[in-house]
Amino acid sequence: MHHRFCGKYVAMAAAASCLMGTAPFTVYGKETEAKKDQVNISWWICPAGDWCDGTKVQELVDDFEKEHPDIAVSFRILDEDSGEHEIAEALGAAKAADDQDQKAARDSADDQNAEDTQAPDVVLGAPEYLVTEWGNDGLMVELDDLWDEDIISEFRPEMTDAAISREGIWYAVPLYRDLYTMAVNYDMFEEAGVLQYMNEEVHTWKDSGFIDSVLRIHDTQVQKGDEKGVVGKVYCKDQNGQRAFMCFVENFFKTGLIDDYRSTYQLGKGGIRNTFITLRKLFGKGIEFDPDMDGDAENEAFINGDLFMTFNWSASKQRKAEGQTNFRVFPMMYPNSKNVPTLTGPIGALGAVKSGDKEKEEAAVSFIRYMMTDEEAYTDAVLMSGCFPARRRIGGHELNNMYGSDEVMRLYEVFNDYYEEYAPTMELYSELDAAWPGMLRQIAQGEKIKDVLNDLNEKLNGELLDKYDIHPIQIDEEE
Repeated sequence: MHHRFCGKYVAMAAAASCLMGTAPFTVYGKETEAKKDQVNISWWICPAGDWCDGTKVQELVDDFEKEHPDIAVSFRILDEDSGEHEIAEALGAAKAADDQDQKAARDSADDQNAEDTQAPDVVLGAPEYLVTEWGNDGLMVELDDLWDEDIISEFRPEMTDAAISREGIWYAVPLYRDLYTMAVNYDMFEEAGVLQYMNEEVHTWKDSGFIDSVLRIHDTQVQKGDEKGVVGKVYCKDQNGQRAFMCFVENFFKTGLIDDYRSTYQLGKGGIRNTFITLRKLFGKGIEFDPDMDGDAENEAFINGDLFMTFNWSASKQRKAEGQTNFRVFPMMYPNSKNVPTLTGPIGALGAVKSGDKEKEEAAVSFIRYMMTDEEAYTDAVLMSGCFPARRRIGGHELNNMYGSDEVMRLYEVFNDYYEEYAPTMELYSELDAAWPGMLRQIAQGEKIKDVLNDLNEKLNGELLDKYDIHPIQIDEEE
């Protein structure tokens, strides 16, 4: 089957960031007047890869409208970094209007300002918003009818887990997923004589290879006259890039930030504490905490050769770096005490917003069902993202090797086998996100690591109990 976005072009274009500068409320699909018997729905998109290209998105919409002439879809491409927050504001405004019995006035408003505050009918965004925040707040349409046993079996288990609420209600349909990894300066590792700590075939670390590599590269740089000999930096400025570093922390002593039962946060657990103790012991010996650096700045420093490893990497970053470095960039999975890394990454998923208009809600669900079950539409959606499918197969066809001979994507497709769960759908994860940079700065300033972690842990778990009545599941396990 031919797909519009297959081949080398997609692999290159989908990796590009949204450079076209699409305004947050640019409206597409309004060129022709909708027919009277059509249901009009709006779709708001938090973009990844080529999802920032309105022309390509319009092609998907056109194909849908050909099969569903009774539904007209307009769409908006939001800001890559703040799209979900823009949707949240619109949902809040719409809910407030409904509470004040102003829905009819809002729907009839035809000026641009009124349209911009009207909530969408369909959204493409992260599951932590669709499921945990908006779904739990009663703002999303239940999608249980879309998820039968056959469909569930075609999706990866960690993707279905991210689409369903704690109460067992389906609020999302994942389309694609990205993957966090780290990367190293291969030439520097070779010069320092530490390649033996890397399993190059599977891109994993051997035993204490991470620590020994940092120390030996630091010493090599000092001997060359670099007084600081910085190998890597823990960025602390804000949330930009921090979930990649969170993945590093969870892997180092194989301890998740939440427990296996999603019943409690466990930042105070020994494995998390010992990771930060190890990093702080490496202060001045190759690792620095930088309160003024975010994930983008760390990437730039790595690409420029000022750092010799980055904790914040992906397939799209690997491709973007091609031709920009004077060294070989070698992606690595995170060091793991069991030598079996656990990886994660962002998910792009569809959800339908409750509007109180039955026709609109049914049309929104029809659109999501089409994107979920039409093989060509689903495949094109994944290829546009430059990421990997959230499902293993569709309609009985395996979704393997979607990017053909593209070396970067073939490598990351192997990495995807280590993708295990999506933690951000845990309640209060947004509060953990917000608190993380400050927590790192406290650790960098020399505050007692155990106290810093326990304080945040107790706060989160106290709120879990107070707000959601979630109690920790206590099961004695052998260490």
